[in-house]
Amino acid sequence: MALFRKVEPYFVPFWSIEILLFLLCLSMWMIGCMTKISVLSVLCFGLTQILNGWISHSAAHNRNRLLTKLGGYQSALLGGLSLCWWAPKHNMHHMFTNVQKYDEDIQHAYKVYLYPFLYLKWRFDSIVSAFTNQNYVILH
Repeated sequence: MALFRKVEPYFVPFWSIEILLFLLCLSMWMIGCMTKISVLSVLCFGLTQILNGWISHSAAHNRNRLLTKLGGYQSALLGGLSLCWWAPKHNMHHMFTNVQKYDEDIQHAYKVYLYPFLYLKWRFDSIVSAFTNQNYVILH
């Protein structure tokens, strides 16, 4: 009788579904970039951000290293957000939910008229984090 036993991962990815979701997200992003119909472009980018956010969130939480790495690349390429910036912020939010000193999500007054700029602030914070941690690639 063993005192310890190997525990299988809680989540085993279905790679066909993961690849399909990535291709769907990539396709919507490409349509958003290439179309001349502004309403379609906005819809595609909006849906890409929503889908990409959930895919990256799921990838960041699972135990499969390859899927976590791929989710990190996907969030950076299609969403413009670095997991190196997002993960500590998200973890602090879950560890200290609604504790004003630590939870950045409640450390400000909610001003509805500033919501359109929140995404830009997250992008800026992500870029600052990437340069601070030297988490970037210089293309030659």
